[in-house]
Amino acid sequence: MNVIQKYQFLLEKTNHSYWEKRILSQIAFMLKVSEVKEHRFDEVLEQGLDQLTAALEKEGVISDQAARKVEEELSVLSPEAKKYRVICTAHAHIDMNWMWGFQETVAVTIDTFRTMLKLLKEYPEFTFSQSQASTYRIIEQYYPEMLPEIKQRIHEGRWEVTASTWVECDKNMPNGESLSRQVLYTKKYLSKLLEIPEESMELDFEPDTFGHSANVPEILTNGNVKYLYHCRGYMGHHVYRWKAPSGAEVLAYREPYWYNADIEYDMLLNVPEFCQKHNIDIMLKVYGVGDHGGGPTRRDIEILRDMASWPLQPKLEFGTYHQFFHELEQYADRLPVVEQELNFVFSGCYTAQSRIKMANRLGEDRLYDAEMLCTLAGLKENSNRFTERFQSAWEKHLFDQFHDIIPGSGVLETREHALGNFQEIMAYANSNANQAMYTLMERIDTSGIVTGEDPLTRSEGAGVGFNVSDADPSSTGHISEADSGLIRRCQYKFPQAERGNGKVRILHAFNTTQYDRKEVVEFVIWDWNGKEELLAFEDIHGNRIPVQILENQEWYWMHHYIKFVAEIEVPAFGYCTYVVKETQPQRIVVPDFVEPRIDVVTSDNLVLENEHLRAEFEQSTMQLVSLVNKADGTEMLSKPAGYFQYALETTHESYIAWRIGRFMQIVNLNEVYPVCINTVSKGELVQTIQYDLTFMQSKLSVAVSLEKNSKMLKFFASADWTETGNKQKGMPNLSFMVPVAYQANEFTYDIPGGMIVRPAIGHDVPGNSLIHAVNPAGPSLALITDNKYGYRGTENTMAVTLLHTSYEPDRYPEFGIHDTTIALAVTQTGSDNELLELSSQIAHPVHTLSNTSHAGDLPLEDSFLTVEGNVKVSAVKMPEDKTQNQVILRFYHTGEDATDAAFHFAGYRVKSAQTTDLLEHPKEELPVDGDTVTVTVQPDTMRTICVTLEQ
Repeated sequence: MNVIQKYQFLLEKTNHSYWEKRILSQIAFMLKVSEVKEHRFDEVLEQGLDQLTAALEKEGVISDQAARKVEEELSVLSPEAKKYRVICTAHAHIDMNWMWGFQETVAVTIDTFRTMLKLLKEYPEFTFSQSQASTYRIIEQYYPEMLPEIKQRIHEGRWEVTASTWVECDKNMPNGESLSRQVLYTKKYLSKLLEIPEESMELDFEPDTFGHSANVPEILTNGNVKYLYHCRGYMGHHVYRWKAPSGAEVLAYREPYWYNADIEYDMLLNVPEFCQKHNIDIMLKVYGVGDHGGGPTRRDIEILRDMASWPLQPKLEFGTYHQFFHELEQYADRLPVVEQELNFVFSGCYTAQSRIKMANRLGEDRLYDAEMLCTLAGLKENSNRFTERFQSAWEKHLFDQFHDIIPGSGVLETREHALGNFQEIMAYANSNANQAMYTLMERIDTSGIVTGEDPLTRSEGAGVGFNVSDADPSSTGHISEADSGLIRRCQYKFPQAERGNGKVRILHAFNTTQYDRKEVVEFVIWDWNGKEELLAFEDIHGNRIPVQILENQEWYWMHHYIKFVAEIEVPAFGYCTYVVKETQPQRIVVPDFVEPRIDVVTSDNLVLENEHLRAEFEQSTMQLVSLVNKADGTEMLSKPAGYFQYALETTHESYIAWRIGRFMQIVNLNEVYPVCINTVSKGELVQTIQYDLTFMQSKLSVAVSLEKNSKMLKFFASADWTETGNKQKGMPNLSFMVPVAYQANEFTYDIPGGMIVRPAIGHDVPGNSLIHAVNPAGPSLALITDNKYGYRGTENTMAVTLLHTSYEPDRYPEFGIHDTTIALAVTQTGSDNELLELSSQIAHPVHTLSNTSHAGDLPLEDSFLTVEGNVKVSAVKMPEDKTQNQVILRFYHTGEDATDAAFHFAGYRVKSAQTTDLLEHPKEELPVDGDTVTVTVQPDTMRTICVTLEQ
């Protein structure tokens, strides 16, 4: 037998007593050392094995005396063993609400921390590491008496804070601003609570996160986070420098074993090979019971203390992640560089428990809108009163981005808690945005508009709560046929209660984006007693604007309303004013007796057409059979598109909520099941076809809409979904499909803090809001949604997964009604800027409110900020330190080349401006000129600036 066979023989025959385990685990380690040293020590190790074999044959066991003797003789190799160092870091992986509710998360956190504090008291050399600001928030809220002892251990250097994010969050679905706030609020909160420096939180500890988007290093370095610990999303190097497209780097360690582990005698066998492979002499050993908390056990500590004294093991020490990474930095120059996104794993998590996804996307969008409006209002009134309120909302939002919550891999209680948080987040956003808009409206000088107040009005205060949720705004639950499919797109908007009265109403429209908007916008006026045919809509110059009435005399909680649309213009980061009035009749209206005189029945295709697009639908299926870009006459489709696909997924895969199984049945629902067209509306501003599609146990209600001057064909889809899955049947899946007419070898997606181009991939991949089928030779198509993340680009087809219906761990994750806006956009250039502008129109609707006639110091139309250059603004906010007359802007580069971004603040003089980090600490002074600040932005970078203004 060779030396390895002799070791294996003894391992099989013995390894029962302490000394048998001790000597054999040491010999095994030294055999691995010898292996990487060209078997230099095999001979002496074989002699030791022979002695042990002789003892076994003589006595039937390896006696303690025999093992001690061999250990003593082999101790000549101890210097070789001690060339390696292993830093042992204890942690407790605490999943936020994974397979349980929040009350259990709180209990797990408190009991785990109590155990750790007890062990820290008993073992002076023991160290413990804990991530996630959310766990410390739990202690502060539910067991504050524990905080002083935790702080004591932190200041001793024995309790390591490994949190730089609020939770161990998903890195694909939250947008760049959410990932920025994860760092911002974590460092601000923990530095104050635990009395530690912000700069000490330099590790992004993400052991179980399901993949990492390409711009994460850029975001982390902006927050002064230097290191990444992870397990998933990549199968290459274990120690490497991860580089973002911008060039920003973090030092990354991919766990070679797993993040939950016990201390075992044979746990160090991979150390020699690991160190040789990476040309280092140090390794990290992570241990502790986790997922449901718990952390390291007394057994772990006792075994580690013992093993540290063994002569033929590496140097073992209790330590911290920061200690390991700080020492690893000395090897950074020799480490490989990885330049790619760390994906993909668990692609079903881009879709599972879809209402949680909806909550995340809408929460992000409305918090952005509300912060922008509050910043503008705060500057106008020289106040910072809105700042603290947003931190509370963001904390709830960030909590739900935990890597088992937003991916939809939790249970019913997980989903219920997330949606409860969502309601509170929307309450924060709605109330603050509403206050901000009213603050501004009170200062807009509308005195030149004579309204003719009606003292007996019923209108003032009407419409409270209208369209602020996803419930049908009609008190009867009836959706009017006159709605033309637009009612769904109005929901989750800011409150818009009526403030005017009489027949003259003043309406304001607010634009929270960096783009000048000219588009069809929906307005609602309440208890207006004028005649519908005499309703006039005018801009501030008295120009008549055409309107299209969608609903008239509809009732909502004892008030009636008129809903209409008009094509209006609203400046970037600004507002405008319009007036509704009743005109004088120009002719005598002859009553018309409306009754059918003839019927016209045709099987011709249905057509929606505006200035830019011509869309043709097969009447029997409502499949889109032609989409022409009228700018050059290009046909964008080669076969039917815009249809809904049902599929059954296989269930033999493990982690069925996490994964989308292979399709074993595929059905084009529009072709196979009856399509009932309810209404065809050909208005001047909006053309709509509304149809129902009933299949199996479920129903789709779809309104296909084309607005004046729009380059987007919109599908407002409401799925009454009662399909369920099981192991025998499979898992129902619903997708929306768009084949394109051109060869699409690449697809563009928006990701946190930027864009990425991927090759055709046959499974779902993450996008924040869109997929774009690249066409180098001409116009192209993009698919944009308001609340979906799982997109698939392959075989010249774009698809978005709407519902992925697993059955465990949540038995009925999708049972109910799901509303989605899907926009099919024709792009002329396919540039990042063009795609992001189109996406912004879906994500950030123009918000409208009514006003009264009064004096003020603000004009009827104004723009607070205009932006030049290839950048996308992701945040307009007040500074966290509440300094007045300052505004924080965060933005990221779009396009390929460096750009000089200019920010013009209308009505202000820029006193000073600095670049900052995510924590809003100043870095570099920027040139200012009058109302303008200019900053050079390198490709793929994210920048934050702080601007001090004076009027």
